[in-house]
Amino acid sequence: YFNMAKILIVENEFASIKDPIDALMEMFQGQLRYDLVSVSQDIKWNEIEQYSAIFVDVSLSPRTELDGYGILSKIKEQYPSVLPRVAVITGNHVIEHDMQEHGFVNGEFSVFQKPLKYMKLYTFINSK
Repeated sequence: YFNMAKILIVENEFASIKDPIDALMEMFQGQLRYDLVSVSQDIKWNEIEQYSAIFVDVSLSPRTELDGYGILSKIKEQYPSVLPRVAVITGNHVIEHDMQEHGFVNGEFSVFQKPLKYMKLYTFINSK
């Protein structure tokens, strides 16, 4: 069994993922908590390494300083130790192409398509 897991969700349309996140919370039976931020400037970068998993939506609101790709780049450059725990959440069905356009290699990040499947998120978190 594991200690309390903490995940970071970077998403500006939380309503679009609320149901699978609620189901995930139920599966972890109180052993999971999450921090939700909608813009990059709200990420506590000095705490980034304490998350069990980090889910980043690549399309964020226009008022964010870094979009999802910028956040992924910053993590890759400044916090490489957390890379295996980072996943992309998106409604973009050409995400692999867009990731390559932004300089990422296919398979570099796990990608979860919306609507999110909570069992896939559960498996990802438990594998880290």
